[in-house]
Amino acid sequence: MPTGNTTTPTAGQSIDAIARHQHVHNAISTAQCHLAHGRINEATGRILSAARHLKQACTESTTQGRA
Repeated sequence: MPTGNTTTPTAGQSIDAIARHQHVHNAISTAQCHLAHGRINEATGRILSAARHLKQACTESTTQGRA
C-alpha cells in the first residue's frame, strides 16, 4: 500500500520540509475556520501548532549550513 510519502523533493527541499509546510498551511487554514465560527480556544491551539512548526523550520534552516 502506498504511504503517501512518494513525493519527490524539489529544489533541494527535504520531504520533512514539505510535510512541515503542509502542516503549517493546514493549521492556519483550520484556525481561520475556527475563528469564523467563534471557537477561539481551538483556533489558538492550531495557531500555536503552526508557530511550533515554523520555529522548528527556522531552526533547521539555520543549522543546515553548519558542519
